[in-house]
Amino acid sequence: MTKKPPLPGNFEKSVADGDRKTVARKRSEKNVGVLIVATIVVAKLTSAFGIPRSGKRRLPPVVKTRWPVVGGLVRFLGGPVVMWREEYPKQGSVFTLKLLNKNVTFFIGPEVSAHFFKASESDLSQQEVYQ
Repeated sequence: MTKKPPLPGNFEKSVADGDRKTVARKRSEKNVGVLIVATIVVAKLTSAFGIPRSGKRRLPPVVKTRWPVVGGLVRFLGGPVVMWREEYPKQGSVFTLKLLNKNVTFFIGPEVSAHFFKASESDLSQQEVYQ
């Protein structure tokens, strides 16, 4: 039988300190998890209830195409007047066409075009079109 070497005098203290550090680390990891979950919950609640819904806007319908990215461009380059005549009966006097990464909204007829000419620059800006 081999004799075990004696334990150092501060062994019990170092084990207790290690246990305390482990417990503290687990608590801090738990606190970080709770903080992340709380942040996500607050962000969701803020986005759901923080934005006033009184000024709810209706967006014009978007022309559906076979090809998601280039379909609108292909339709438009095939002839804008032809496209307008096809989409007006389906969509109405205001509709949006996706041209690559831009949305282009068409106003057909004097009853809806007046909104375009009377709108402020912040509501309807042409600057993005010409960039």
